[in-house]
Amino acid sequence: MNPCVVPEVPQPYESEILDGDRWTHIHNRFINETKEREPDVIIFGDSIMVDLEQRSVWTEVFAPMHTLNFSIAGDKIQNILWRVQSGELDNIKPKVVILYAGEKNIQSTDPKDVADGIAEVAKTIREKQPEALILVQELLPRGLNPNPLRDSIEKLNALLKPVLQGVPHLKVVPTGSDLIKPDGTISHVDLFDWYHPTNEGCKKAFGPLINELKSIFEERRTED
Repeated sequence: MNPCVVPEVPQPYESEILDGDRWTHIHNRFINETKEREPDVIIFGDSIMVDLEQRSVWTEVFAPMHTLNFSIAGDKIQNILWRVQSGELDNIKPKVVILYAGEKNIQSTDPKDVADGIAEVAKTIREKQPEALILVQELLPRGLNPNPLRDSIEKLNALLKPVLQGVPHLKVVPTGSDLIKPDGTISHVDLFDWYHPTNEGCKKAFGPLINELKSIFEERRTED
């Protein structure tokens, strides 16, 4: 069976065993936030999206949109699926749900299986939030030079639209096209460790996502 479609609580790292089950504590904090806040945007993801809160685009773009970031570093698709099924969307009515998933799966799993897992999460989000727009963000490339993992990410990204076409009110958002240079390299100025984006890297990588969000909320202001 495809492990990406089976909801799962991750096994804690040794350090987490020593200092308590941090993953579960984070999940419970998210549940509490749904009871205390009224977000317009929810983000589900891994460390790439966790780091957004440390970048200028968070205060400039995401925070003013009343965004809650329900991302956990290291999460695989099946972990996000478990969290979505287990209450993180139950007490709120966001206008937009952003999904960035698969970074930790694509390293060892066939791109088609990863795409099917993302589709399973998207379908679950749709069941929980029938009216919210779902934005599925393509995965960012990684590595200084072209490499096999980057090839797998490209294959996965190409599969997202066809796999997700049956999920209503959903858009697949591309990664900014200027992240990879003409010679195939990526600058450390954009991805400081050739994996996580810098401030400038976030603006490039998530430029299409930011523009999509701005367009959505501008349309809503016009309608109101």
